[in-house]
Amino acid sequence: MYEHLTRYRQAKTARCSSWDVTGRNRDAWILKPGETRVLADLRGPGCITHIWMTQPHHYRSVLIRMTWDNAKHPSVLVPLGDFFGLGHTIVNSYQSALFSASTHHNNKMEQGCALNCYARMPFCERALIELVNESGEDHGQYFYIDYETYESRQPGDDLYFHAEFRRQNPFGGWAHEILVNTPEADAVNKERVAWNNNYVILETKGRGHYIGCNLSVTNFQGTWWGEGDDMIWVDGYK
Repeated sequence: MYEHLTRYRQAKTARCSSWDVTGRNRDAWILKPGETRVLADLRGPGCITHIWMTQPHHYRSVLIRMTWDNAKHPSVLVPLGDFFGLGHTIVNSYQSALFSASTHHNNKMEQGCALNCYARMPFCERALIELVNESGEDHGQYFYIDYETYESRQPGDDLYFHAEFRRQNPFGGWAHEILVNTPEADAVNKERVAWNNNYVILETKGRGHYIGCNLSVTNFQGTWWGEGDDMIWVDGYK
């Protein structure tokens, strides 16, 4: 993961950020309701290496949008909180290989939280990162976007970064009327492993790597929701 740290590379490193260009200490950008703001518009070839953000709220109603190489459609269009692993606008501290969050307000809704993404995001010609405020209030956003640019395309077969947001409310599943921890919940039932009776996290085509997901669940029964088994079908196998 860190083998490149000891290798000399021909690259320029830089950062886009929300710093106050007047020299004062008001480093947050304010987005009005309905406003879309460009956070970074980069020329390639290059690679985004790190994104840091912090904000007090609007984790579901502010979207982050990323478009690579002038594509017609963005590769990322996801609520800000869900992109960084905070579902249902609930903040918590956590650490993973590619994402992290840090807050003093664990397991609370709409509180301040510092967010990091270390997933590499290569691009050939252009990288466009935008923030979309779909809330009805002003939104304050601090951010860093660290990146590298190169004289020419790097050797290898780099893949584009994609992220997708899915939500279904309510979702019944194969037996939503059964309570957890009851004999009925332990019954033999082939529907549990059927493609069309479970929640689909991702369905996509083409070459690539699946690197993970963040799954957030609220159980309307008010108890433990009962873990489901993760199932992956590859190349048409069901």
